[in-house]
Amino acid sequence: MNRILVTMVSSLATLAGVAAFAPDAMSVPKPGAVKPAGWLRDWSLAAAKGYTGHMTDVDEEFVRAWREDFTPRGKKLNWWEGTWSCEGGAYWFDGLVRLAFQLDDPELKALAKKRLDPVLDHMNANAIGFCWWLDRRDAQHWTEVRAASTWMVNWVAGMFARPVSAWYEATGDARALKALREAMGTDYWVTEFSSTPTFPSGAYESWRITGDAGIANALASFAGCLATNRTREAYATAPTNGLESTLWTKRKEQWEMKLPSRHGVFTQEDLLSVFAAYRATGDGKFLETVRAWYAFLDTRARLPFGAMVMDEEWGHPGPGRGTESCALAAEEWSRINLLAALGEGRWGDDVERAFFNAAPAMTDRAWQNHVYFQVPNRLEAKPVKRLSVGDTVEQTSATYTRKHSPLCCTAGLNRVLPNYVQAMWMKTADGGVAAALYGPCTVEIDVPGGRFAAAEKTDYPFGSAIEIEITAAPAGKMPLKLRLPNWCDAPEVSLDGTPLATKPACGFCDWFFSLFADRPAFKDGFMTITRVWRAGEKLTLAFPMKPRVAVVRDLDDTQKDFACLSAGPILFARGYAEKDANTAAEPIVVPELDPKTVLTGANLAWVALPKPWDWPLASPMTLEVKDAAGKPLKLVPYGCTKMRASMFPVAK
Repeated sequence: MNRILVTMVSSLATLAGVAAFAPDAMSVPKPGAVKPAGWLRDWSLAAAKGYTGHMTDVDEEFVRAWREDFTPRGKKLNWWEGTWSCEGGAYWFDGLVRLAFQLDDPELKALAKKRLDPVLDHMNANAIGFCWWLDRRDAQHWTEVRAASTWMVNWVAGMFARPVSAWYEATGDARALKALREAMGTDYWVTEFSSTPTFPSGAYESWRITGDAGIANALASFAGCLATNRTREAYATAPTNGLESTLWTKRKEQWEMKLPSRHGVFTQEDLLSVFAAYRATGDGKFLETVRAWYAFLDTRARLPFGAMVMDEEWGHPGPGRGTESCALAAEEWSRINLLAALGEGRWGDDVERAFFNAAPAMTDRAWQNHVYFQVPNRLEAKPVKRLSVGDTVEQTSATYTRKHSPLCCTAGLNRVLPNYVQAMWMKTADGGVAAALYGPCTVEIDVPGGRFAAAEKTDYPFGSAIEIEITAAPAGKMPLKLRLPNWCDAPEVSLDGTPLATKPACGFCDWFFSLFADRPAFKDGFMTITRVWRAGEKLTLAFPMKPRVAVVRDLDDTQKDFACLSAGPILFARGYAEKDANTAAEPIVVPELDPKTVLTGANLAWVALPKPWDWPLASPMTLEVKDAAGKPLKLVPYGCTKMRASMFPVAK
């Protein structure tokens, strides 16, 4: 009954255009609150020395992106003609700002400031989005925008809100706060751009940072449009019956059949905008719609390395189906938002699976070349034929090169690593902190009772042990949440050597006794320890990993079954010796596996990680099994491979 009343009130608030924000369970802290350490810092430094710190060396588009003398008008407002660099710049700046403060790198910070200054210096209350050179009072400007693409200007504005929000959180720069309010604090974009997804999610992020009433009301107006079908938002309603039968379609066929866009980045941003409507109103039907879509896509379109099929559009998984690097970034950010807002650990499991597998495979080991698409079985650096509208144009999309056209993946890949690092620890709504994603790092977060700081020491996921040493603690009791991965059957947690229960004995009893003692409570995949914490105390976690086998039917190309092996969040692959990232140095033969016997006598082993860490093919973590013929087969983490097989034909 209470839920019905809440939904009714939220719906009325939505239709009335009144903001009634749903409280988030957790929130991502400011850039730099979490700093990578160990192998994760090595990887972050590679990103800084590679793409993120040197994008202007990659293409002229990144030289002119948001530069003071680049103010596109007329036809130049079209994506292909000129505004793409504004989109690409937004992706790059988003990763650049966050990585700069995570590494505390003066040069990266100076570069981020230099690239944001033109917008922050010129932004004004009459701009269209963050396009400060456009005047919303000028009819000619609107004519040009509408003729070129209102969609593009909106997409750019929503995306650019993310680096501006990150910059404001990290620096307190008053210009950034002003720019967010001027770009997002009005509802003109609802009537002009209501069908484009990034503005609502960017507006929500802006509201979270600023608390601006104008932004809140604009979000409520958008939610009202969504609720009354006054937008062209394809993902505003749950998947329909029969939709699965269209998963075989290619892009040309999809357009000819007039199906909604299933483009990977659009899908993730669309779902994030519907989720923003839920967060802005508390209306449960928006949340139910998002859940329904993820349930549909996760069971029908998810590849073994953790990301969805997104070789421009989603479809059935298979050894030759791919994922765009920019779509990987969008999906990661969407799931991080779900993890934070809902406080459900399952979303953290999803983020880790993709981050530890798909993320390292998108670039070479030096972060200086990348693939447009990555595929589970990369047996040769061949084109993927799912890119063009005509479905016939081939690109070197599965080849590691300096850049790919269009440049969206070259820009978007900069977001993947810093977004993960920033979300490893979060603030909780009850005044505590949460270890939401795991890996080596340090953290400093201000909570109501003072400052919490800790050092997380681990080789995870290349080992099961994690040590969290408290280095500063607030006064009084504070809840500390630990995500217990769903794949782990028997997690272990101890405090200064004393084991703690990691499973509830009785929900009510655990909650009741936790009020009076340091007894953990459990909810939604998190273990919560509420107590007075002291500097020097150590939490020791262990997540034992067991080899697992899953069978995936390729419904798209071969109509055959394939076996995939994993342990914890790691997908394993047969990695082939490389002449270079695009050429194997040995004959490639993909063995068959028998899912019933492949794990008999399996041996999962790891040794100390090499330094510096660069995802070596000679991996410190290995899984030894036998193929269907009984021959030994040594597998390594998917992310350590360039030429590989990770989906193995099932023996008849």
